[in-house]
Amino acid sequence: LSLLPLADFSFFAFPFEFSKFIVFVLFSGVLTLFLGWYLIKQKSYPLPSRNISLGLLLFLGFYFVSSVFSVSPITSFVGYFGFFTGGLIYTFLLLIIFYLAFILSKEKALILKTIFFSGTFVSLYGLWQYLIQFQKSHEAIFRIYSTIGQPNRLAFFLIAVLPIGFFLFLGEKKVFIKILYGVFLLLNFLIFLLTFSRTSFIVLIITFFFIFSYLYKSKITIPKSLLISFFAVRITISNSFFNLSAIFKI
Repeated sequence: LSLLPLADFSFFAFPFEFSKFIVFVLFSGVLTLFLGWYLIKQKSYPLPSRNISLGLLLFLGFYFVSSVFSVSPITSFVGYFGFFTGGLIYTFLLLIIFYLAFILSKEKALILKTIFFSGTFVSLYGLWQYLIQFQKSHEAIFRIYSTIGQPNRLAFFLIAVLPIGFFLFLGEKKVFIKILYGVFLLLNFLIFLLTFSRTSFIVLIITFFFIFSYLYKSKITIPKSLLISFFAVRITISNSFFNLSAIFKI
């Protein structure tokens, strides 16, 4: 499922994003069956912490009630036509996947690395897309969408990928792999910027604020040079980004 963003089949070009929805439902169903079989075999039903479990159950419960009394119940249950996300069924399957990832604690590192590399492949495709468009039109301002299908949704996806890449980069000990993570992280950040999604950029700033707050609370040492470079680049890029957005009214 972490490779889901790469599902881009021309056969399912209409309706929009239908291919990803089919792949998502198919693998979610298979994973749910295996999850049930695994829990029955183990005869144990581990749960996340009470705060997380209670919060998710309340969220799902309120989601169900709001879907039943919605002005558009079909949309509330199956999601928006064209995207097939945001519905109760989609949310429930996401929670199943979250629970499965919680149980497979030994595989968490592999799952996170797969998500990050999936995002990197999406970014590489987006870079190719940008260069092709630039070659055709010679316009520097072009909102890319890569395999995701829509610039804002690509930005939302990369917001989830960037923190994972940041922590992989921070925790890696081997120099070569660390450099590789750094290059991939910069590539993902560049493609995120080329979506020109102002709301997503603000969300990313808030996300990294919480990340650095967590690092400070956990007393994880970060080289001062890395922090200074990070914030210097962020300030420079953010100023350029908002100036371009204002000029071209993106």
